[in-house]
Amino acid sequence: MPIQLRNVGAAYSGLKLLTWETEGEAEKPLAESPRQLRAGIVHLAAIGAAIAAALLVAKLLGSVAWLLSPLAATVVYLSVSSVEVAAVDRGGGASPTGG
Repeated sequence: MPIQLRNVGAAYSGLKLLTWETEGEAEKPLAESPRQLRAGIVHLAAIGAAIAAALLVAKLLGSVAWLLSPLAATVVYLSVSSVEVAAVDRGGGASPTGG
């Protein structure tokens, strides 16, 4: 078996291992948030924070910024946007009647 195919298989197996507990998470879109305005604001804040993080890393670490800037942007975006996911999971502050 060529080395590329082994690497693809190993990468796929690694992703399956890392995500085995998150299979149901994809069924919880942020569009189901009871507070659409809040979800939009959190999303915009996450985008802004991700861009700021990438710019900061690019300014501080010139030679390895090409590698670390996207990583920093991804980590910051997912961290900030998970606030809305956590709020939806807790009930999102909606009234007991669903309004």
